[in-house]
Amino acid sequence: MGGSLVFRALMVRQAGVGAICFVLNLGLLWVLVEGLEFSIGAATVTCFFASNFLGHFLSRWLVFSGTPRAYGESLVRYAVIMTFNLALNVFVMHAATHWLGMHYMLASVGMSVAFFAGNFYLHWAWTFAMSGSKSRRN
Repeated sequence: MGGSLVFRALMVRQAGVGAICFVLNLGLLWVLVEGLEFSIGAATVTCFFASNFLGHFLSRWLVFSGTPRAYGESLVRYAVIMTFNLALNVFVMHAATHWLGMHYMLASVGMSVAFFAGNFYLHWAWTFAMSGSKSRRN
């Protein structure tokens, strides 16, 4: 039971990090599309990199500070997961806006909500190796 409480506490912290990155993503997306007239695709990719760079840093610092992984190793693992997510983001954003006619901001919100739990689990179990190891304190 103690392990599940720790898992839930980490997930709540990650939700806080996700909220910060979510606000950055939506704000930057709006500025790029509406203000600077980027295409939705180019803005999606730009926002993806900005929010995920911040996301790794904040996740490592605020959520998974006890990880046994070296910083560089966790960054590479994070990048592997995020590369897959980038392809999925671009596809879903295109499908939602072009095929389903959704507004790009609504599509972005939907993706963020839909991807949260899966990404958290992958980072907990693999990126930061919190699932089966004894964590160290930084």
